[in-house]
Amino acid sequence: MPSADNLKGWGMRRRYAGKHPAARLSYDCVLDPSYPRALMSFDYEHTFQFPFGERYQHRVIPYAKIEQEAPMGPGLYSWHFRLPRNEQDLERVPAFLQALFHSGSIAAEVTGNLRQKYRGELPLQTNAFDQGLSAALAPAFFAIAYPLYIGISRGLRGRLGCHKEQLEAAKTQHLYEPGPGDTTDDEAESRNFGQRLGAVFRKAEFLDTSSLFIKCVAYQQAGSGTEPYEVWLEQVMVDIAAAERTCNTLFHPVFGRR
Repeated sequence: MPSADNLKGWGMRRRYAGKHPAARLSYDCVLDPSYPRALMSFDYEHTFQFPFGERYQHRVIPYAKIEQEAPMGPGLYSWHFRLPRNEQDLERVPAFLQALFHSGSIAAEVTGNLRQKYRGELPLQTNAFDQGLSAALAPAFFAIAYPLYIGISRGLRGRLGCHKEQLEAAKTQHLYEPGPGDTTDDEAESRNFGQRLGAVFRKAEFLDTSSLFIKCVAYQQAGSGTEPYEVWLEQVMVDIAAAERTCNTLFHPVFGRR
C-alpha cells in the first residue's frame, strides 16, 4: 500500500471516510473512469464496484495475521504464495517453487495401434524457472495468484488457524502426527492441507512461510434474517460447497481435491 504522500504517483486520490479528522482513510482508483473502483483501507478488506451495480468484496490476509484478521464465520478461501523481496531468499525460491508445483516426472500409460501399450516415467522437459526470476515476476506473481488450495469452512478463522498450526509443525517434522492438544482438521473440509504444504517446505529446506497469504470470501447472515442461525448456516454452506467444487474444477489448485 503506498503512503499518502506517494498516492499521486499511483494515480489515486485520498479521501476521508468521514468528516472527523480521526476517520479512517480510504482511497479511490482514478486511473481510468472505465476501471472498476477499488476501495482500499488500512485493513485487509477489498471492495470492488464495477459498472451496472456489481459489487465484490473479499479479504487478502498475510500469513502472520491469520489468527487476528480471518473472519469468524463461514466462507470460501484460497492459499497463495508470493515471491519474497530480499535477495537471499530469492536465490532459494526456484528450487522451492519446483517442489511446490511438482516439477518432476509423471507415470504414464499409452495405448497405440494394435493394442500396443506403453508405460513409464515421463520427465518434465520444460522448467518455468530456468530463466531465473525477473524483476517483473514478483508483482505479477501476486496479481495473478495461482491457488495452492481452495477450501471452505463453517468457521474460517478456526480452519485457517488449524492449517497454519499443522504447517508450522510439518515443515520441521518428517512424520508429523497431531498431538492431544492440537486442533483437529476436518477431512470433509480440508484433508490435512497444512501437513501436505508443510512437507513441501521441509523437502525444499525453505522454512520461511511469511510469503504465504490467504484470500477469502466471507458470508454473514443478514441483520433482518428471521431464521435460526444454524438453519441459515446449513443453507449457505450448500451454496459455498457448490462454488468450491466449480473453482477446484476450473482453477486446478496445486493441492486441490483429486
